Amino acid sequence: MDQKQTDDELRIDLQELFYMLLSRIWVIIIVSVLGAAAAFCVSYFFITPVYQSTTTAYILDRRSTGAELTQSDLQVSTQITKDAVEMVTSRTVLSRVIEVLNLTESVGSLAGKVSAQASTDTRILKISVVDSDPTRAREIADEVRQQTAEHIKNVMDIEAFNTNEEANQPTAPYSPNIPKNVLLGFFAGLILTVIVLIARYVLDDTVKTPDDVERYLGLSVLGSIPVSEEMNKRTRHSTKKKKAGRSIK
Repeated sequence: MDQKQTDDELRIDLQELFYMLLSRIWVIIIVSVLGAAAAFCVSYFFITPVYQSTTTAYILDRRSTGAELTQSDLQVSTQITKDAVEMVTSRTVLSRVIEVLNLTESVGSLAGKVSAQASTDTRILKISVVDSDPTRAREIADEVRQQTAEHIKNVMDIEAFNTNEEANQPTAPYSPNIPKNVLLGFFAGLILTVIVLIARYVLDDTVKTPDDVERYLGLSVLGSIPVSEEMNKRTRHSTKKKKAGRSIK
């Protein structure tokens, strides 16, 4: 019996919570739209767009003298590709890129713009560069690929680094992603508003209905006096007059 009563009270509370949120749906929508608008303004006016250019290279080191590739050739080439990922952002490669392109930034700054990756069990090395200038991003990507090839040949004494794709010329910003940021801003405003409304509802311990009296005070309500809207207006008007009279005295 007690369990059933608890379940009923929980159901009523959830129902009241739902209707409370529903009654404030316009507040939720307005704040959500404002969050989306704020995200758009920040992304469009305050964040400098950056562009990404990508180039790829194929690494295959033939160790056998036969015409066909062996399993050993493929395994060695895969390992070389993994080593090349680390060499792309090495000080030797980036210093040479800065020297050739006459860049004014440091090796550390350039390293933050360059990334490399090799998928598992492949011999394709992917080099990506981000920069605020799309043309400079393409030039850096191509030069990093060339300097990486030279570095690998000098260090490993192999001729296995072949260009698969030249760096592309970016036509659209890589970041910021304005549609994504606007969507995140909308949902951030939505979630924040709902959390605040729920917190206010949970922390509000005032008695508002006869059911609240029975539930929280354990008292039976014999009757209630309905208050019309007109009576509320008169009460508020009378209260204002009293306050005004006190201030005059």
